[in-house]
Amino acid sequence: MLHNLKRQRHAQTWSADFILAVFLFAIAGVAAIKLITNLSFGSSFDDVQLDAQAISSQLMSPGIPSNWNSTTLVEVGVMTSGALDTRKWHDISIMSYSQLRRLMGVQSEFAIVVSNVNQSTPSGVIVPCLIGNPVTNASLCNQTISLNGQKQVVKVDRLIASNASIARLSIYVWR
Repeated sequence: MLHNLKRQRHAQTWSADFILAVFLFAIAGVAAIKLITNLSFGSSFDDVQLDAQAISSQLMSPGIPSNWNSTTLVEVGVMTSGALDTRKWHDISIMSYSQLRRLMGVQSEFAIVVSNVNQSTPSGVIVPCLIGNPVTNASLCNQTISLNGQKQVVKVDRLIASNASIARLSIYVWR
């Protein structure tokens, strides 16, 4: 009988051991989740560059669908037959910044400016010539945007046709 009692004790667990094991497992689980959610697969500047390239590529396309309007828009694009489509430019200019940012699919802040190569407003561009982050909103159509305090800024310039003249599409992206 003493032998049977030893055998039964050997298979028993102590409640303190169980509580300690559950506690350590919970700590390990929380640490793993924290680590996984905070992983970054590139520097923040790399992310800003990728967002700038994505915005530039989208804008240089006709958009999806190619003859989109404000109700059918899936992906933003302002070019038609290789030139700036002023109707599309106007349509994105009246969208809210948050809606435009969501459609662009980017995490960074951005501003888009259309100007002549000599920095004045190109003919036929519907004002505003600046679209994007409300902080940068300006009534003047010059290309100078002040982004004081921003450490990671990427600017992409694209030359585009606009009403039989050459215009500059400048995209500022930052975090």
